[in-house]
Amino acid sequence: MFLALLPSLTTWDAAVRLGFGGFSGCPVPAEHDAVLSEWHCRYGLQVMSVTEDCLEIAVNRHPGMQQKCWCWPVRC
Repeated sequence: MFLALLPSLTTWDAAVRLGFGGFSGCPVPAEHDAVLSEWHCRYGLQVMSVTEDCLEIAVNRHPGMQQKCWCWPVRC
């Protein structure tokens, strides 16, 4: 296990900075970056932690049942 403090003003770019993705059908880091930055704008997303196979996030504005989020066909 390791702990990394990233020099960034945003949290949504953590996947790219840490090279998260591109394994076992998981989207590549650039795709994570695109979706997470969009969700940051829409829902106030903050990445809370990145592990070897999981992103933990929190949102300030829940999308609700009527709004649609972008979804990937596979789960990491």
